[in-house]
Amino acid sequence: MSPNRFKLSGGRQPAKPSLEFLEGRLVPAGMPGIGMNVESVVDWSSAWTFADAFKTSRPWISHAYNTVTSSESWEGGGPVHVDAKGWPTALNQWTNTQGQLIQQRLGTLMFRDIGTRYPAGTYRAEWKGTGTLEWGFAATVSATGTLADGTRFANLQVVPNPDGIHLSISSMSASDPIRDIHVWMPGTANQAWAPGSTASPFHPKFLERLDPFDTIRFMDWAETNSTDIVSWSDRRPYDYATQQSGDFRNGVAPEYMVELCNEVDANAWVNMPHMADDDFVRRYATLVRDTLEPGRKVFVEWSNETWNGGYGFEGFQWVTEQLARPENASLQGDRWAFVARETKRDFDIWSDVFAGQADRLVRVVAGQQANSWIADQIASHMDGHFDAISCSAYIHLDEQSRGQMGAGTTSNQVIDALLAAIPTATGWVADHRRVANDWSARMGRPIGLVAYEGGPQLDGQGQAYQNAFFQAGSNPRMREVYANLLAGDRKSTRLNSSHIPLSRMPSSA
Repeated sequence: MSPNRFKLSGGRQPAKPSLEFLEGRLVPAGMPGIGMNVESVVDWSSAWTFADAFKTSRPWISHAYNTVTSSESWEGGGPVHVDAKGWPTALNQWTNTQGQLIQQRLGTLMFRDIGTRYPAGTYRAEWKGTGTLEWGFAATVSATGTLADGTRFANLQVVPNPDGIHLSISSMSASDPIRDIHVWMPGTANQAWAPGSTASPFHPKFLERLDPFDTIRFMDWAETNSTDIVSWSDRRPYDYATQQSGDFRNGVAPEYMVELCNEVDANAWVNMPHMADDDFVRRYATLVRDTLEPGRKVFVEWSNETWNGGYGFEGFQWVTEQLARPENASLQGDRWAFVARETKRDFDIWSDVFAGQADRLVRVVAGQQANSWIADQIASHMDGHFDAISCSAYIHLDEQSRGQMGAGTTSNQVIDALLAAIPTATGWVADHRRVANDWSARMGRPIGLVAYEGGPQLDGQGQAYQNAFFQAGSNPRMREVYANLLAGDRKSTRLNSSHIPLSRMPSSA
């Protein structure tokens, strides 16, 4: 157990039971295994992820300040100059066509457009460097000063509003630029984190909410669907200025993923970037092997939903492009053979790194919930180099159900429709159970069934019933939906329990 393990009751808690192969399935002994997907780190999320709010700040916004008119535009300040850790190195200035001196100012936002769903109280801002920092919107400065080591600080009184907290760097020394900014939330340790630190980088409430789950899946934290990662140097460092998405599309630093699992005693589920080279995969696997606490497993998946050609799923587009290359002509356009080839290559690297610790590694072949043929096709090209079959476990409302909804639809009617759709959802999961059973029989060893996401699929796509979908997410009867989904999966797959990480949909946020 990590020394900075969050404790709900103030005492040392036993580790959650680890997953085991039981009767050809991956379950913790004596209880269902329920995991959680964590959403992307962005400043407009209501999740209090980090103790240091600056870790969720928006990438620098380049403002233009007119020194003659004292007017400032939100944009137009020219390119942002930053170092390898994302800290500014210089501010632009120039003369406009009227002969007026224009100076660049850099701004960023925290807790933007989430109403008042962030803590009120005193925030502690600290930074290094020489320059002028200005705080605004929900934050006002109550005290400033300099610590013995030269670190500057400001105490911020925050009264939450939809504008969030705004920080602006209005002047800065080029020889001693502003850097190492922290904005500690109320009730946190006010201590910068590095691997091995005793203080947690996460907000206590975030840890509390994730503590019940035995597996954390990091697909969105890794920006898997849009990642540009090829080499290990492309990853975001743990001490980068912000861990938010933006122009830097390469996700949260993997060190935070391991640390979160260590602190809540959870297994990790990681997605390998579709373009990552072998060195990246090996270094990633080594980091997890060496730093994930003993007794925890790691689920490894290649990319995410490689069958999904929808907007934003760049892995699908990349596979399509690769199939058109001359060197892949031998595959004859077989998408699943290509996906299997790439998946197996990464899995083999993970297996090599985890040699002697194979019981900690679960290599996941993932398909499409409504079409178990895809997972079967990928598995058929894997030469047995996998441990589990996976699909989602969503409850989909079909066009007929949606066609009966309108502006007058209530959240209870949405709940009723979800309950009626559960047998279809669990039937699709049962199809994947049969695929797993078939491969288990072929290979003479247990092949597990896991689900990578699940829950009610309540995207109203702007229709008149969208608000009813939102309300259904917080309807107390949603508990009934989840209970019936889990019970239905157990019954349809003839299992006593299931390991189904359930993602939280935007409609229930």
